[in-house]
Amino acid sequence: MRVFWILTICWLGWASAFAQNTRLTSSTASMGYAASRNANTEVRSVVGQAFNSPTQGVENNLESGFLGSDFLVNSGLLFLPEDTVTQLTSPDVVLNLPEGFVPTAQFLFFRQGGELGYRLGSLVREGNGYRLSIPEAFITERGLEYYLLFRADDVVVTFPARNPVQQPAVTRVEVPRLPSPQQLEERRYRMISLPLEISGQQVMDQLSDDYGQYNVSQWRLFRYIDGAYVEGPDLPATFSPGEAFWLITEQGRSFSVSGGISTNTAQSFELNLQPGWNQIGNPFAFPVAWDAASDSLLENPIYFNGSDFETGITILQPWEGYWVFNRGETTQIKRIRPREVVSELNKILADEPDEGAYQLQLQASSGSNARDNFNFLGFKSNAEDGEDPFDFRDPPPAWQGLRLSIEGDGQLYAGNFKSLQGNGKDWDLTVNAPSGGGTVQIALAETGQLQPNFSCYIFDLDKEYLIPVRENRFTLHLAQEEKVRRLRLVLGTESYAVSVSNGISMVPLDYQLAQNYPNPFNPETTINFEIREMGRVQLDVYNILGQRVRSLLSGTQDAGRYKMKWDGLNDHGQRVASGVYLYRLQAGKWHKTRKMVLIK
Repeated sequence: MRVFWILTICWLGWASAFAQNTRLTSSTASMGYAASRNANTEVRSVVGQAFNSPTQGVENNLESGFLGSDFLVNSGLLFLPEDTVTQLTSPDVVLNLPEGFVPTAQFLFFRQGGELGYRLGSLVREGNGYRLSIPEAFITERGLEYYLLFRADDVVVTFPARNPVQQPAVTRVEVPRLPSPQQLEERRYRMISLPLEISGQQVMDQLSDDYGQYNVSQWRLFRYIDGAYVEGPDLPATFSPGEAFWLITEQGRSFSVSGGISTNTAQSFELNLQPGWNQIGNPFAFPVAWDAASDSLLENPIYFNGSDFETGITILQPWEGYWVFNRGETTQIKRIRPREVVSELNKILADEPDEGAYQLQLQASSGSNARDNFNFLGFKSNAEDGEDPFDFRDPPPAWQGLRLSIEGDGQLYAGNFKSLQGNGKDWDLTVNAPSGGGTVQIALAETGQLQPNFSCYIFDLDKEYLIPVRENRFTLHLAQEEKVRRLRLVLGTESYAVSVSNGISMVPLDYQLAQNYPNPFNPETTINFEIREMGRVQLDVYNILGQRVRSLLSGTQDAGRYKMKWDGLNDHGQRVASGVYLYRLQAGKWHKTRKMVLIK
């Protein structure tokens, strides 16, 4: 099916008159046509006046509305296949042409907003005007871009008059209803955005149509604003292009938006990025490039795919949301050019080959659902020991749970790379426990080769021991009241590891139970012991008859060195009599017993 525009020709003066008076208007009186894109999406009408696009491009050397007859050859037009057609509606177009100019050929070139090449539409003389025919499929939420060309012998007149290929006329499209193509999973967070403009309606109003009245047990929505999350009814923001939100639903259903209009593709879209973290989205309804080279203060976008974070993002997809960190102290303006990234050929590689590079990915997990795989450290040839473009921050979590971060200069990083100089480098890590503590397994995935005399050492700064790493993984146990565990990871020589170990012994852990001190004692004494592997640990005090009088420790403990005190009280809080007592340590199948003396 094709839909038509009515083009009325008005004859004016010479070229200067054409350049000054050429105009395109959309008559709202002729917008009754409705075209369906699918069962849920209706592209209703072309609205507003056409825009003269100031988008970047090569300027034609043009002083009037006329171009030479070789225009069609030198303009480098790209005609796309006509088998990818979709939909359209019909406003009137009024075009002023120079008096006495009678075209012998006329052309309509059009494309969807953001496309790189044009298709050839139909422009047929009909009475005193022309009929513009475009397949209806090409009026979508992307908007429409087009230009007209009339030729008489060697004279060519175009609309727009100057550089129409790079700066076509732009007409925006009203979209009554449009579903998001995102596939949401139940009880999983997803960052969402909107590639349309919606006049005045808040994001809560839009999503309530799909999810009902706001209920945190059914759906939650929040956005990071001024360094903190703002949730649900407290959100001040309208649902605007370029902004992103966290969304989670009980049933995993997607959403739709209503009352939208295509984002203007006549100019670049400006994102205002505050210092620190920003949640952003692609403002256009087609994939666009993120050019990181021109913004030294802005880190590359970080994307959450529903399970893990991804970095090295160079293409922003419509409807998706991204984290962007502004390292500066003032608002930075990022301009998103309205040009589609068509294929992987347009994707910029995040890193060039680096023969000396070594990367260690830390993949933390606890139970079946809690995990944090977005942690990278190591060496790069051009990296610096301080902050540099190879480093990227750890984004604010959308949920309370397991989180591993790399600490440096008062910042939390998800990626931190250092130079290859010296005998080694070290990184401080923090492991935030899931609610109620638990067992955390951390796997180490290597890319590249360490220098021959370098090894990996991991120190537990809180338990004060060198963590044994077996088959590129190790295990921590965080007690219920323990919210954070501090580690230090070293890549370097053994002597360098000793120098940054905080005095922690490099001797591997074993099972040991030391003699208490002081001994004899009154009123309390200290018992030191060492556990080689995580497991169930029991430390009890017995009288000389073998009767247990006090349980000092019972439960799962991480490997490490421990220090316990006994205050001379029994399990009932009563002070025991003076005399000889036994204390027994059981760790897995290993056990040992020692004597101590309480005096009064």
